[in-house]
Amino acid sequence: MSETGTEDENLRSSIGHHSTYIWETKLVLEEYSKVESYEELKRRVVEDNILNKGSEEYRRRMLTEISMRCDLNKEEYEETALVSVMNSDLPDSLKDWILYYQYSKDSTVRLLTQEFLYPKHKQGAISVSKKEVLEFLKSIEDEYPEISEWTENTKDGVAKHYLSALKNFGILEGRQKKE
Repeated sequence: MSETGTEDENLRSSIGHHSTYIWETKLVLEEYSKVESYEELKRRVVEDNILNKGSEEYRRRMLTEISMRCDLNKEEYEETALVSVMNSDLPDSLKDWILYYQYSKDSTVRLLTQEFLYPKHKQGAISVSKKEVLEFLKSIEDEYPEISEWTENTKDGVAKHYLSALKNFGILEGRQKKE
């Protein structure tokens, strides 16, 4: 078992949109607590377009991903700790860190952070590239065979979205070269 404890968890390539849903997640959780119903929340997001997003299908997928990541109860309203925090008077910067924590619970994100990014930081590296993330993914394919099942485009997307998420959460800076 790896030191991250992810042996029993398969890595998933679906970390893609997590990084772009910071303010949307806050709004969805606030709205969920106002309407106290998942069905009403769904109507507000999909039909009323409270997130101001293009297509109904995109809004539906976004809500599904946020709901899954935040463990929203679809049967009955439940004020989870995350919902309470988003409705609290905490500064937005702290709410963002809590959302980052929620994001980093994903097995792929946790592995990349603990076994790739943190060791690089500890060694004194001040930047990280998509190429380095891809090389790391290739180096662990024997330990995580699901990675070898991903297409090159999927691996590229995982690396790109991981670095973008870290930038969006304020962990890294930079457009091309992340520092």
